Amino acid sequence: MGFLHSRDEQLTAHLRGQILHGELADPLPSTRAWAKQLGVGSRTLQGALHRLAREGVVTIKPRQGIAISGEVKYPPPTSTLKTVRVVYQNRDYSDSHTRSRWGDLLFLLAQRLQAHGIQLTLEKCTDARLRAISQGAKQDHWHELLLLRSLSEKHQHLFQESARPSLVFGHCAPGIYLPYVNFDLDGAIRHATRRFSRLGYSRIFFLINQALAHGVQRQQEIFLTACQSWARRPIHGEVVTLPLQTEAQFQVLRRFSSSLRKNDAVLAAAPVPLSALITTLLKYRGDVFSGIGIVSVGGRSDPPSLWPPPVHYNIPVDSALKVITHAAVHFFETGVLPRIAKTIPLEIADA
Repeated sequence: MGFLHSRDEQLTAHLRGQILHGELADPLPSTRAWAKQLGVGSRTLQGALHRLAREGVVTIKPRQGIAISGEVKYPPPTSTLKTVRVVYQNRDYSDSHTRSRWGDLLFLLAQRLQAHGIQLTLEKCTDARLRAISQGAKQDHWHELLLLRSLSEKHQHLFQESARPSLVFGHCAPGIYLPYVNFDLDGAIRHATRRFSRLGYSRIFFLINQALAHGVQRQQEIFLTACQSWARRPIHGEVVTLPLQTEAQFQVLRRFSSSLRKNDAVLAAAPVPLSALITTLLKYRGDVFSGIGIVSVGGRSDPPSLWPPPVHYNIPVDSALKVITHAAVHFFETGVLPRIAKTIPLEIADA
């Protein structure tokens, strides 16, 4: 309990436990008398009660008081299987991407969670399935934490309005106040673009997948803005989108490699595979590193063994795993999800 973030979170966990154990029953005291009995302020108690109301543990009726919900008839999750379920939209990532970089991260996360008696599951969802999960039975709320992987703005709103304990892994849309952990791909893209500009490249190409995940459009805008805002000389910035299918990616990369010339720069953003880009350039342009700059942002931490090595912005996987594991353990021990708002900077591996 020592790492709870606020007094009303502590009080929420305390009252929830009393109600679920049958230690509190209707009629409940008035807010003023109850706050005095608990030794807390009225606003702290009201904040805790509104949390419990959103969870469906109590009901608050104007001018009628507070009552325990008739649906609360299940025990706390001390003996229930604890699960972190990763949900993502079926059209946002290719299967190969899920099996590779993202899959590696999930494997490491599963190992860490397992050490705390928590299992990890993964579900690729349709729109209808995401709606069904957000409206799941209340008894599921106590033994399952949802990890939302880069859902669209409308789906983030769906889970914010529901009572399901949810942690966003990715960028939160405007107006979304769910706990989140995110990698600062935006900052890395901006930094890499300005780096190319300082080195004198006049044309910069930004390779990014055609995923519909939230944030992809924003990253393109950040890149183009960084090119346009370079005051010393005009910079031509161009976005090249790659399909999710591997074979179609190589076709686009082949056409793209033939259009490159000296003093061009290529910025490849995850999940565009750096190995695919290098392989294609080597096959169709033997002079791949003759005046062409290459930077990878957010891909694997082990770029191809080439000399000179491409500049690479590594994703600090360990930092994210620590945050997510801490949040999950905290939730299953206390019933409260910490108020996480964590953006993790990428680590640059210079040439």
